[in-house]
Amino acid sequence: MFIDLSNLELIPQLLQELKELKQEISKITNINKPKLTTHTKVAKYLNVSVMTIYNMVDDGRLKENIHFKKQMLRNKVKIVFVESAIIKYKSENL
Repeated sequence: MFIDLSNLELIPQLLQELKELKQEISKITNINKPKLTTHTKVAKYLNVSVMTIYNMVDDGRLKENIHFKKQMLRNKVKIVFVESAIIKYKSENL
């Protein structure tokens, strides 16, 4: 039985093209992605309700100083989500 291995030399080129396509997809995704800093935008991105986001904060699924930070604003505590952590959370959990 004869096996033709002549196409093996194309593998590095194909890998490079795949990397470039992945970068292009990432750029396109980032253009269409909203800023994920509010409860409403995070809920839409994760395809859950705003109430679910509040519950996720309360029960620890979304962790302070990882997924969100608390800021004081005129004697009120405001939660600001960390976009990169929310994206990572979605890729790992949903």
